[in-house]
Amino acid sequence: MSRAVADFRTLVQEILGDLPGQRFTSTQIDNGLRWALDEYSQRRPLVETYIVAGQGDGVITMPADFSARSIIRCQKWNADPDNYVDLVFKCTYEDESWLIYTPGFQFTTTDSLIITYATLQLIDGLDSASGTSIPPHDEHLLAVGAAAYVLRMYPREKYGK
Repeated sequence: MSRAVADFRTLVQEILGDLPGQRFTSTQIDNGLRWALDEYSQRRPLVETYIVAGQGDGVITMPADFSARSIIRCQKWNADPDNYVDLVFKCTYEDESWLIYTPGFQFTTTDSLIITYATLQLIDGLDSASGTSIPPHDEHLLAVGAAAYVLRMYPREKYGK
């Protein structure tokens, strides 16, 4: 069962020994979850694919809603998945948009490309995410990281007594 943000908050509060939620606010715990999620995603990113139409040249400008940490692979689509063509590519992030360059390969507008990319993991309800992508066996690890962040960033006089 995947947990939603409220479940993660409770798990972090249990680790902090603050189950009634009197020492740390939900905002502080959410900040800890964001930090832990970012750290986790650097080591175990969510890998997804995106299909985009060719634009008539060797440069693909990804749409504004495309959110990636890095581009892993670029392939020319084929009806037979065994015949996808891996492409040599270079990518840059300019003006809040990903540009993918494929030297020596020009795309027609009838070509489709499969872009494999790494992105941030998700917790359902945190920053409007829909669904949780953290595997159940790593949920406690993420919560421990969030608790550590909260303790480091939001010490309270009351906590030390």
